[in-house]
Amino acid sequence: MSEVLLTTDKLYKLKTEIEENLIDIKNDPNMVKELKATMADKYKALPGYIQEILNNNDNNVQRLNEKEVYIVSKEMYSILGAQALDPSNYFPTRLAKELEGGRVFAGEEVVKLPYKFKNVIKIKEDNYVTSITAKELSELYNSSILQYNYNTQREGKYIKGSLIPVPKTNPKSVDEIKELFIKGDLIVSMLTFNARLGTSDGDEEVEYDPSDQSLTVTRGTLLDALDGYHRISGIVKAIAEVPELDQPFILNVLNYDEEKAKVHFAQMNTINPVEKSRIEELGQKRHSSTIVEQLKFKSELKNKISPQSEIGIESNFLVTYYTLSEAIDDAFELKSRKDALKIAKYLVDFFDNLFYAFPDEFLEDDLSSIRKQSYINHNVMFYGYVYLAKKMKENNVELNKLESILNTIDFSKSGRVFEELGRRNNENQLKTAMKKKLKRIFYDEIAVV
Repeated sequence: MSEVLLTTDKLYKLKTEIEENLIDIKNDPNMVKELKATMADKYKALPGYIQEILNNNDNNVQRLNEKEVYIVSKEMYSILGAQALDPSNYFPTRLAKELEGGRVFAGEEVVKLPYKFKNVIKIKEDNYVTSITAKELSELYNSSILQYNYNTQREGKYIKGSLIPVPKTNPKSVDEIKELFIKGDLIVSMLTFNARLGTSDGDEEVEYDPSDQSLTVTRGTLLDALDGYHRISGIVKAIAEVPELDQPFILNVLNYDEEKAKVHFAQMNTINPVEKSRIEELGQKRHSSTIVEQLKFKSELKNKISPQSEIGIESNFLVTYYTLSEAIDDAFELKSRKDALKIAKYLVDFFDNLFYAFPDEFLEDDLSSIRKQSYINHNVMFYGYVYLAKKMKENNVELNKLESILNTIDFSKSGRVFEELGRRNNENQLKTAMKKKLKRIFYDEIAVV
């Protein structure tokens, strides 16, 4: 075999061969027994996990990582003798040697209970705080010590043909967390484990030793990942790809029964829900958010962009962070931060001219009197204003013409142009139909030249 890199095409081809040959093993109970016994003996792989691979429901084979593909193909080749399954036809010698050991195989027991956490602070008899490294997380996760409890967390989902639920995670979120961790941008946040009360083989699920500040999770205890399962999944996925990665995280270890754990989980996920305007502001994932940040500090929109989703009639806020960001993202093609900064400069001038043209509507301290009779400073109007800015920029129209351009639009509440806005003033009105209408009025129909 030549010393070449394992290509995506080769990996896909081998996975396909595994899928096509699985049926021969599945149809022979002795082969199934042999494969499970070999995998358990040589790799400590759990029989249930091997059965999931054999079932191949939900494309389980295609989701196997390099190590899993290598081992499964190797053992299937040993049983069936099919040359198409021989991993030496696909894996370079050096990579094969690495995959024989080193990385953790799904279901492999690398640690066992009892398990000791160090440098633990006792908060209460059933509540402890410490830190845990990414590598420790990976070990606990892959050893099956750390588990997902469907009774106290989000519901599970059932893979077709299986009676065992799997955690209902968002693959996109897990991959985003993985990438953030690999890049070193994942924040040090708190994770929560629950050493489930009443599950130990002995009297206590956790034993705290104040002399060395250690907390031991005892044999038989069911250790649930009560909060942070998406983050843990992303971290473990990153460690599998880049084993040298590591980072500490804050860890809260509880010793609750299921009922108390349910209450804890519910409170963690319902208290003070974060509105999408605030998420947009804090996350700043899109280039449009860079522009909004510029507008917040360099234009007359300063102190007038709300992180909340609704703007009250008495409020001095004019537009939500989300609405402004959404409008900019829809209207302008932003491929880089450089593009964003150029558009930001133009929009600073645009909104300054808009506000100077209509000072009573946008710059007065008391805007409530205007809101009672006009939609001109309504939150969703800024979606239209951004599209107007786009049109004026494309046609090289001077910004001092804004007053005459906008005077052609009936913003009055007694009119019929925007009657569907009703009495509320929030970003939830920025629906597809309203966005289309605003784009049509401010970009397609309005005359700027």
